[in-house]
Amino acid sequence: MFRLRERIVDPSLNRVTSRGQTVQVEPKIMQVLVALSERPGDVVTREELMARVWAGVFVTDDVLNRAVRELRRLFDDGTDQPGVIETIRKRGPNAAAHACLTVAGRTS
Repeated sequence: MFRLRERIVDPSLNRVTSRGQTVQVEPKIMQVLVALSERPGDVVTREELMARVWAGVFVTDDVLNRAVRELRRLFDDGTDQPGVIETIRKRGPNAAAHACLTVAGRTS
């Protein structure tokens, strides 16, 4: 269990609690959150997340995009001014394919 932006995250139960309200999170979405929160402030590539969360399963980037959208919604996080999850795009061709994510610091 850990705290992230005024919310208590319980990966063992796939739950996020804030102000007495508990939200059940899909297991894969929780796995993305845990993977990002284990490396606060670090950049985690899409490839790393895909390999960790969907290892051995053929899926498109859409599943990761959906997970990030759900996490942003859960944390009231916008793409213009991210507070928890930030997408960092590399310059050059195929920029979207090289997008990485980072998460704000967490506390245990």
